Amino acid sequence: MWVSVPAESRLHIKQATFSCFSDEFGPIRSASSNVLSRIALIEIPNNLWGDAINILHDTIVAQNPNHLRQTCLETLGYICEDIDQNSLASSSHLILTAVIHGMRVEETDLHLKKVACRALYNALDFCAPNFAKKDEFDYIMNVILEATNSGSEEVVLEVLAILTEIANFHYEKLHGYIQRIFQLTMVGIKSESEDIGKLCIEFWCTICDVESYIIEELRMAEEDNRPCSLKCFFFINGVLEYLIPVLTEEMTKQEDQEFYDHDEYTLPMASSICLNLIAVTVEDNILQHVMPFIEQHINSENWRFKEAAILAFGCILEGPTKYIKDTIIKALPVLINHLQTSTDIAVKDTASWTIGNVVKNHPSTISKNVEDLLSIMCLVAKTDQPRVASNACWVIHNIALEFKKSLSNPFVKHFDEVAGTLLQVSDRNDANEANLRTGAYEALNVVVDCSPSNVRESLVRLMEEICMRLEKTFVFLEQGQDTNIVADLQSLLCGVLLILLRKLSHSAISYCDRVMNLMLAMCSGKTGHEVADDALLTIDCVIDLTEKEGFGPYLERTMPFLGAGLSNWKAPSVVLISVGIISNLTRSLKVEELVVYLQPIVSKLLENLNNPKIDRSVFPHIFSCIGDLSLACGGAFEPHIPEVVQVLHNATKHIVLNEHSDEPEFIDYVNSLRQGILEAFTGLLLGMQDAGKSQILLNADFIDPIDAIVKNIASDHNRTDEVSRTALGLVGDIARCFGSPVRETVNSGAVHSLLSIYSQPNYDEQSNEVARWTQKMIANTVS
Repeated sequence: MWVSVPAESRLHIKQATFSCFSDEFGPIRSASSNVLSRIALIEIPNNLWGDAINILHDTIVAQNPNHLRQTCLETLGYICEDIDQNSLASSSHLILTAVIHGMRVEETDLHLKKVACRALYNALDFCAPNFAKKDEFDYIMNVILEATNSGSEEVVLEVLAILTEIANFHYEKLHGYIQRIFQLTMVGIKSESEDIGKLCIEFWCTICDVESYIIEELRMAEEDNRPCSLKCFFFINGVLEYLIPVLTEEMTKQEDQEFYDHDEYTLPMASSICLNLIAVTVEDNILQHVMPFIEQHINSENWRFKEAAILAFGCILEGPTKYIKDTIIKALPVLINHLQTSTDIAVKDTASWTIGNVVKNHPSTISKNVEDLLSIMCLVAKTDQPRVASNACWVIHNIALEFKKSLSNPFVKHFDEVAGTLLQVSDRNDANEANLRTGAYEALNVVVDCSPSNVRESLVRLMEEICMRLEKTFVFLEQGQDTNIVADLQSLLCGVLLILLRKLSHSAISYCDRVMNLMLAMCSGKTGHEVADDALLTIDCVIDLTEKEGFGPYLERTMPFLGAGLSNWKAPSVVLISVGIISNLTRSLKVEELVVYLQPIVSKLLENLNNPKIDRSVFPHIFSCIGDLSLACGGAFEPHIPEVVQVLHNATKHIVLNEHSDEPEFIDYVNSLRQGILEAFTGLLLGMQDAGKSQILLNADFIDPIDAIVKNIASDHNRTDEVSRTALGLVGDIARCFGSPVRETVNSGAVHSLLSIYSQPNYDEQSNEVARWTQKMIANTVS
């Protein structure tokens, strides 16, 4: 540990490293900058280097050689990029002064100016106090904008990144500068530099994202009749008539068709993404500005203009709702004609994608012709080039999804035709290109999942076909075919099989033996590692289907793979699925069947809970699973209680003692962890109570962590209703089980605080019912 090195030694190392900042050899300066920034990231939060920022600041603003100042700026940027904001709160002014000094007009060293811009980008999180002062913000913005006149493309790119970041986090402060930024970005988009053009467009994409968010927040506040502090300046509305023509012009500058890469992030693609975001933000207001371009060029002889017009139409379908329906109805035959007759792959590709967007966003416009459209897409999927065929599969996918509950559901008549087509497409010799095979199977999944009730016999036939295809994959492996390709195919087939099992439900019972043999063969075969999650998910579905008949016959062969899944901590998804299967088995197996495997299962679960390297997302599910096991096994779980209770005690202490963040992701995690811990406590209590051994828990330090977590929940305004109900239910359970010995715990202020909240009539009936029952159980302990 660096902090354990003697202070004198640390100081000597820092001084020696800093002296290398003056070296004439660039790589030495760069390496020393990295070293010193790493030291600063350790020492500054631990209050071991109070003058670090002062040293860097003083060196930058003094008359020092440019390469020394540049290295200091580079180091400052590294520190700001990774350090906690609170650690440098008192130094924000020094940081800002240093980086702005390097960006001034008077600074002629362009490389230094670029490094200063990058440092400012990394330091923006520290600038909120300075940005709050109008004179300081104005000064900073003027320096930023003046830096674009440096003549250096690299500096301009850094400035544009800064402006985009400011737009994202300080949108409300841009009002006085949006005109200058608009002029800057218009020039940038048209410049010879594609990188500058893309970043200029990204600025406006960010404005769209922010304004869409604000507009939605304002709408929700109005619906809820509550105030909202956000204000939308509608910057994007103000530039529509100037920005959209520039974007559509750029969309006509595609690469030649032989070099055309649909996935490459080019300036035309950036323009189309921005156009889509504008449509989402301004909705119908976009039509008057973009439809003239579309109408003028959608039938152009020049493929670039034709493709750009079709793409523009596809990009605006997500926003407008009021005035676009008739336009779509008129445009659809044109799009289909281009798809069927064009000799330009880019035109056909974009036309098929746009038709998919029509179905996704405006399905009512195709309701009268949906069967014809479905037939056309089946033909295109079978015969056209892979990327066009892949889009056709996506159109079929969208039709199935959007017409699932419609009276005009075309799959009532055409299920067999479409399912057969998609299977044919998956067998095409070129199905590995453009994700065609994946697109075909994903479309088949949706077609099956959304299928009408009259196609059950077809689903059974499809089940037979999918099982046969899975069986053939093992032959492919024996023939030496590429393992990764076979694994991908097995994964896709498992996806279809899983949906078929769920759709057919108990009608698929006769296939369970065959399916289990296939899944276990996959787990033990050459592709086992790659397809473990798919096979385990399918096994989990079989457990659901065989709940009444029993999963017992498959248990002995399945448990080794479940054990391997629980141990595969580097693949959290596999661990989660395995934990879910264990929980499922507790509800479907007989106790005597489950108890045989209890010890190794609990050992692996606890091993994961004690593994500091495992993804924390699995913890709530493991705790919940432990509760399920205890509840199902009853007295047989007794040998595991001391270790389990200790782990629960430690987890509760971790929640109670650690500071909580207001980040939504962290709040969700803490609540899910609480829920898992509470479910574990509940399962232990009820399992031992059913076995007549509940007193064991009073001797295992069982009550104190429950008391602690209930108090923690009651004091947290970010708790969820589900967590609060579970906590109250557990309090009622321990009151009923233990009576007067737990009177102090169940009568705590935290418990009564939760009861007073959740017994109010404005809460849902479930919450009220739990609160009433818990109050009754507590009253019994007092009496």
